[in-house]
Amino acid sequence: MLAAANALLASLASAVTNESLATMAPPATPAPAALDAGGDLMMMVLRMSGALAAVLALVVGLAWAAKRYLPASALRASAGSRIDVIATRTLGMRRSLVLARVHGRVLLLGATPQQIQCLSEWEEGSDWPANEPAAAATPDPHSSAMERFQALREPR
Repeated sequence: MLAAANALLASLASAVTNESLATMAPPATPAPAALDAGGDLMMMVLRMSGALAAVLALVVGLAWAAKRYLPASALRASAGSRIDVIATRTLGMRRSLVLARVHGRVLLLGATPQQIQCLSEWEEGSDWPANEPAAAATPDPHSSAMERFQALREPR
């Protein structure tokens, strides 16, 4: 058995010569030539610049679309936020009324550069004091603030 294997290897060795190995090798490719006067380099720079411009345009486009089509509260409020600004009305120079929802309560806040004051508050599920019928037996203590806020909401 060993003699047969040696004979087979000897016959294979005689069949494989340097000439046959040369014909089995892949064709020789020329080595990459030096860049011809910057033409290939210029094309490579243009391709990379174009790809960079496309990526930047995509980022700017996505930012614009997010700002345009997503609600502002989704962009700036965190998922666990319990404060929601319902409406804001400017009263004059750096003064405003803010209607905010905080932990199930609705607050009417007066804001100036020096302070923020709570003008009125009520439960979120209850009707707004300004929407109560005029024949109510007990006046709501928050109705004056709400009437002022409703008057501001009406178009002039």
